[in-house]
Amino acid sequence: MKNNIINLNRVSENYAVALPASLSATATKELQDLKAIKEASFDHAYLLQMLKDHNKMIRENNAAKHIQCMPVKLFVVSYQGTILKQAYALADLKGQTP
Repeated sequence: MKNNIINLNRVSENYAVALPASLSATATKELQDLKAIKEASFDHAYLLQMLKDHNKMIRENNAAKHIQCMPVKLFVVSYQGTILKQAYALADLKGQTP
């Protein structure tokens, strides 16, 4: 994960792409909701949130075909396989309750 952040920072600096300075209001609410959940219920809620986030990333990555800047496009596409594998693994776990 740390290397992903370093690579993202490098690409954003080289191409003057502004990264968000903080979490969005939606992400902050989702984080607060997760903090309120206790014990085994947390694991299931966290899993569902991760699946939702991965599905969103897949949709956004599919839009990469429209990116004109090749280094930015390569950065986005390079993580697609990992995101897809994680999404499939999460989807397999989704039906399992704690």
